Amino acid sequence: MQERMDAPAGTERLFDLVRPSKAKFAPAFYFAMRDTLVAADMESAIKVAYEGGKPVWRVVTQQG
Repeated sequence: MQERMDAPAGTERLFDLVRPSKAKFAPAFYFAMRDTLVAADMESAIKVAYEGGKPVWRVVTQQG
């Protein structure tokens, strides 16, 4: 949770974009989001999410 991760190019970790109102809530947010990545669009998300046809990352788009 505390460590920054090297996200694939063109993505960011969703957890790093969220600012809980109180620090004590950060573990709950991390538990729900884990290392989910945010990509600009669906095409980018699909490219990042799969390698060799197998899911590697959980990815959402900026539009949800």
